[in-house]
Amino acid sequence: MSEADIHGDLMKGHILIIDDDKAIVGLIKDILTASGYSVSSARNGREGLNKLMDGSYDLIISDINMPIINGIDLFRIHLARDMDLARKVIFITGHINHESKDFIEGNGARYLLKPFKLAELLSMVNQLTATTHQ
Repeated sequence: MSEADIHGDLMKGHILIIDDDKAIVGLIKDILTASGYSVSSARNGREGLNKLMDGSYDLIISDINMPIINGIDLFRIHLARDMDLARKVIFITGHINHESKDFIEGNGARYLLKPFKLAELLSMVNQLTATTHQ
């Protein structure tokens, strides 16, 4: 039984964080958990895909530049098939190249550049999950 199952309606939503930087994942997980969200994490795009196939999420926070499967490929492989969830993705990255910028702008995705302010991330998360859990 997952944490979301145990807490049910008390949780604001279930969020998947996909990033290969343990410190970033830990920091985001701490702030989101303290704000009432249930949080799962994956270390790379392949692990993220497996979690997406096995679970249900209200929001995805994904790094763009990761080993094995990057955030853009993850979006193309799985999230493009789930348009409701695709609208609830926040990309985080330390560097945005031409391909990434074109992809983000072309899909209307939200993104934050590392280092970002936790308050800005939390505001985005709250906005995107507000329609899911009212």
